Amino acid sequence: MKLADFTPLNGETDNSKIWKTGAQSNLIAQMSYGGKPYQVKIHAAKPKWYNTDYKISKLEQQISACDPADLVKLEQLNNELDSLRRAKPKYDKKDSVSDAFLDYKQRLIRTVSSIGDANIVPPADYWKEPIEFKGSETFSIDATPWVITDVGHSDKPLLFKDLSERQQYDVIASLAEELDKLHRKGILHCDLKVGNTLIVRQGSGFKGVLIDFDCALILNDLYNQTLPYDAWLNIIGGTFFAPEMQEMFSIASEGEPEDFEAFDFRRITDKVDIFALGVTIYEYYYGEASGSNILPMLSEAGERLDQAAYGAAVAAGYKTDFPDSMPDLLYAAINWMMEADPAQRPTAMQVCEIFRNADASSIPAKYQRNPLWEEHREAYELTLPEGYLIRHARKPYYQFSKNGGSTWFTRSIKELETEHIVKRTDGAGGSGGEGPVVISTYWESDATGEMPKCVRRASTEGKYYVKVDGLEKLATYSDLCTMGVVCTEAECATLWPRDSHLHLTTSNKIIRDLTRGVGYYRYGMFMTVVASKELVGRGIATDNAVKTPLSIRFWARDEEQYEVNPDADTSAISSVTRHVFSGTNYTFNFTDGHSETFTTEQMLNKGYIRRK
Repeated sequence: MKLADFTPLNGETDNSKIWKTGAQSNLIAQMSYGGKPYQVKIHAAKPKWYNTDYKISKLEQQISACDPADLVKLEQLNNELDSLRRAKPKYDKKDSVSDAFLDYKQRLIRTVSSIGDANIVPPADYWKEPIEFKGSETFSIDATPWVITDVGHSDKPLLFKDLSERQQYDVIASLAEELDKLHRKGILHCDLKVGNTLIVRQGSGFKGVLIDFDCALILNDLYNQTLPYDAWLNIIGGTFFAPEMQEMFSIASEGEPEDFEAFDFRRITDKVDIFALGVTIYEYYYGEASGSNILPMLSEAGERLDQAAYGAAVAAGYKTDFPDSMPDLLYAAINWMMEADPAQRPTAMQVCEIFRNADASSIPAKYQRNPLWEEHREAYELTLPEGYLIRHARKPYYQFSKNGGSTWFTRSIKELETEHIVKRTDGAGGSGGEGPVVISTYWESDATGEMPKCVRRASTEGKYYVKVDGLEKLATYSDLCTMGVVCTEAECATLWPRDSHLHLTTSNKIIRDLTRGVGYYRYGMFMTVVASKELVGRGIATDNAVKTPLSIRFWARDEEQYEVNPDADTSAISSVTRHVFSGTNYTFNFTDGHSETFTTEQMLNKGYIRRK
């Protein structure tokens, strides 16, 4: 491709009317190529007066010409000269783009294009050619990379505010799903914002489209430190930097070389895009984010905060300044995505599921706002710290935890009042000062001892609620005995005779399903029905007659390089899962009940996996 192959869509011939100045002083025009519309960008290489060597030579000339008696002026010039000489050459402003940069961009195009998603629109091409414009301004550029982005998705731009709530959630879910596809290819967008997305109609619904990959990053190039200097300059042009990204660039541009070499580049993960997606969602609903107070992104000196400072601000009680009218789902989701610690942010697919299902129940309690349903907020207020209570998926019930989230109980608003978790603000009702009613034990006429987590005492004497496969059903004490819920420790660990070849490997309780006479219940928060043949697959038991091979579902970045070692000793391992919060590590569940998280390198060293 060459510039001469393109025709301006507005029919102009005057360059000053064709080209508009965009971000980072780029020139942007809407052009036609082969009958299709494209957005063409000129990423202008910096002229000589931006070059550090040129600045040094000019300063040396000024020092030579300076009056020796003007000590203040001499000191100022010498300090500037010293500062320039200590600048990192790696980040010097060059006069032209490098071939390594163009190769990097072509690899980026190929990788993103290989995803095959029509709603992820990578650049069509990058090249460089000498060009000079004459118009209201004159541009003299030695070499210029060009990027062509296909913007032919929509004849008329669709506005987010014109969509229904369900349609808006669909757009956000689709953007998150597209990010997940990018991340599986080891690509970060690095400049996610409203201006770099489109909304298109597809079938009867709407989806978001990712465009503008100017700042996109190939993670392996960063980790291997093979990123061309031109690419660094591109990425710095991103808009909403996550704190860890800001910290890296602050060290790169202002720190000493040894500080930059010591920086752990693997702190930069796909979670930087999740952070930016949170700010983008805010922008969709409430407009420009950079001029608001939704982030403690600036210090008193006006400098952006790095991860440590941002985290300290949050830990000190800083609350993101969201509008009171913001729906609770948005509040919790954005709060989670803008977490200071990248390891605690959600994955792209977790964000996708939140908005696809319009359900905030999977969001950790500490990111939730006032959890009371709207119809309860005027009459009630919490008497326990936020985080103990979240809304239940079945309105208007709640889930309450006494131990910070390890165990949850379903409650109505009246039950919460009885247990002094909430109190009325209008003075009506109340428990009459009788004190909390304990409902986590059996009725006096029945057995004593610790009640299983899947059972709670009902308000009617002699009755209980038991949770089976996610549903609560009313039961008597006799029903609980028949189901096997009430049993001794020995009975809980008893297998049916036909399963004698199995060995239980988990500390979680397994009880025989006495109601059906086959299979088992596994209980924790809920009783879950488990067939005999599922015990091994779920890591609950091992088959003494069969050696169970290790099963690992690798992350996309690992599956091309590694495979399970068939000779690995798996006798003490019940199962392996991907560590979803890190996005890179793996959790090993052992037969003695404990779990450990390993990196790929640790798994390799322990002999669990091997290189292909």
